[in-house]
Amino acid sequence: MFLRKLRGILALAALLSLTVAAAVNAATIIRRGARASAGTEAQGPAVEETVCAETAVSATRGTITDPVTGEEYSDRVIIVSVDQDMTDGMMQELLKKYGLSVVYDYRSFSMYALSAGRALSAEEMAELIRRVSGEAHVLNVSRDGVVHLHSAGAADI
Repeated sequence: MFLRKLRGILALAALLSLTVAAAVNAATIIRRGARASAGTEAQGPAVEETVCAETAVSATRGTITDPVTGEEYSDRVIIVSVDQDMTDGMMQELLKKYGLSVVYDYRSFSMYALSAGRALSAEEMAELIRRVSGEAHVLNVSRDGVVHLHSAGAADI
């Protein structure tokens, strides 16, 4: 249980790091292409894809606000944790089944940021999370939280 909580905390830190880096730097993010050529599926699915940081930022541009907590979430991106038995083929089938694409692959955490490609309503997002959560080898699915570096109207430093 402790390791699962620690993994979640580290994943949130990685998400915040990616958001800040994408907003500041327009460099290209390259995901796990080299591992795919090594042919080792034991480390989890590899998705060969290169995305400009501008695309990564725009993938989370729209938000849904939770009416109870007031927290903001992406209207199209979910975070999916998988177990070590998830193969490349299984991940590709999951992506195809739900019409999702990989925004980012958190290799160290066996997690993926997956995009629906279009804005979803709160109800559609909840249904997507429910359905993906029931898939084999999926450990957890959550909404992708939106973090603001400062609130609107705050004095710029």
